[in-house]
Amino acid sequence: MDVRTVGLLSTVQDEREIRYLAWHIVNCIAATVAGVKPATIINLKKGRNRVFDLWNEFGGVLFNGSRISCCEFKKDSHSVVLFFYLRRGLCELFKAERTRKFFSALGYETDQGIENILLHLKKRYNSNLFPHEIGVFLGIPLKDVEAFMGLKTLLYVKTSMWKIYGKAEESLKVEWRYKQGKRMIKKRLFMGGDPVRIINRECWLSCLLSSKIQE
Repeated sequence: MDVRTVGLLSTVQDEREIRYLAWHIVNCIAATVAGVKPATIINLKKGRNRVFDLWNEFGGVLFNGSRISCCEFKKDSHSVVLFFYLRRGLCELFKAERTRKFFSALGYETDQGIENILLHLKKRYNSNLFPHEIGVFLGIPLKDVEAFMGLKTLLYVKTSMWKIYGKAEESLKVEWRYKQGKRMIKKRLFMGGDPVRIINRECWLSCLLSSKIQE
């Protein structure tokens, strides 16, 4: 949603509330906003901070035109589970044959496009069995997800942002990128950055963080 849209909405609803909703979401999904984490899932609950009510009112347009997409995974009168993702990031994940084989074995039709894959994930999320494979969508290395699910025998190493198995170097490097992206977006917010503009920026951190990793 661009600044002009905010201006139109503010004739009906206080613009500060729209920006507050944007601020809250950007703060929660900072690493994905930074372009370094393919997806983030959050739960907005009805309460004093009013983000649940604000999402119901403005969520449908807040990410219009943004590179970040959103899918409501689960919703009732008191809460909504939101899955925010970078389509390009998920497409890159599913280019790997190993990833496609992993998901095919779980019943996913990996040749049907990201939207259909996410629809299957949503169905599994709303079933009786939690889909632990969601970790791959959220950017956790496949080896760690496979080991956590008992599909690969790897030594447990440590728990940080997730449980790490086997050689930790790869996982720690990925985790570092997520933490750096999160830190930089949050710093921008707390320095007074406009959350609506941040939502609609290009993935300006991706190249920066990639270059730092290679140093």
